[in-house]
Amino acid sequence: MRRGLGKLALVFAGGLGLGLALGIWLSGPLGRPQSTALLPPLPEQRAEGELRPGDGLPVRITRSEHALKNFKFEEPVNPVVPEDARTPVPLPSKPQTVERQTEPRPPPKPKEAATNNVAALPPSTPPKPVSAPVEAVETALPPAIPDAPDAPAWIKNAALSEPVLGEPMIAIVIDDLGIDQPRTARTIALNGLLTLSFIPYGYHLREHVREARAQGHEVMLHLPMEPVNPDVDPGPNALMAGMKPEVLSQRLDWALDQFDGYVGINNHMGSRFTAWEPGMRIVLERLRRKGYLFLDSITTQETKGYRLARSMGIANATRDVFLDHDMRREAVAAALAKTERIARDKGYAVAIGHPHDGTLEELRTWLPTLKAKGIQLVPVSTIVRLTNPSG
Repeated sequence: MRRGLGKLALVFAGGLGLGLALGIWLSGPLGRPQSTALLPPLPEQRAEGELRPGDGLPVRITRSEHALKNFKFEEPVNPVVPEDARTPVPLPSKPQTVERQTEPRPPPKPKEAATNNVAALPPSTPPKPVSAPVEAVETALPPAIPDAPDAPAWIKNAALSEPVLGEPMIAIVIDDLGIDQPRTARTIALNGLLTLSFIPYGYHLREHVREARAQGHEVMLHLPMEPVNPDVDPGPNALMAGMKPEVLSQRLDWALDQFDGYVGINNHMGSRFTAWEPGMRIVLERLRRKGYLFLDSITTQETKGYRLARSMGIANATRDVFLDHDMRREAVAAALAKTERIARDKGYAVAIGHPHDGTLEELRTWLPTLKAKGIQLVPVSTIVRLTNPSG
């Protein structure tokens, strides 16, 4: 009996010792949790779109998921760029939305309408374009462009025009150019003095701009800015509300340096950014220093753009009509008729359109009719000289 109890005690003691040894072994480097110092560091938190030193800027992003869906990227039949001058353009590693109005813009959601102080529209009703206050002026012959080396860039780069005293003036601006290559080429080929605005992340921009100026068109930079709708992407390197001044300046300089020979900028989207006064002051101060004009596309009633430009003494103009919220050709024709009425009422009008098929087809028919109507087609710079006497 005693021998049996002794054996049982030995077995129990052995098991206890084995358990203690196993516990000590598991509490060592292999058993205990690893120190958090050995885990990969968490990514640094930063604001959306914010760049840090060393991030760099993409030279150009030319094709996005949205652009590939809505545009043809074949080269034009009569290419603007010589074949030996073409260089391959890298695709973005992450799809970006780059085109604002390839399709009619959806009606604003109630929260967006409240942000813009615009009543919400029923789903079946397209959004009504926002316009700047109409300011009638007496049409007068703008001063001639001075042949002076110290003239600002918006005057030195202006397209030549000879406005007639007393005739209403219309400036037609086609923006979003430089992405869809065939439609960009078709726009440049239109017979009429147009103002063509190229987006800075397009491609073959310098060649397109050179061809546009050779055709007699005026050229602008279509600067991407943040919209109110967070689901709409204005494209790479867009100016975003709340962005740090140094990051904002870096993106602005990148855009302004993509090509030259332009008179100024107009905003691509920007219903949120143009309502942010600190950011608009930075943009407009840079334009003043470089001698560029500012055309406010008026994508929101809350825009601070043209009011600030006037208070800062910067050459400026505002958009009166959007030509192709509805891209059907008959709708574009109605928008052009509205542009004519505004021009007759106040002496001038600025209309903005895009390189959609219906817009280009209607412009090809409409442009030759202006002379018989007693209306003159002028570049934006002429209207700026008309409405900014100090310029």
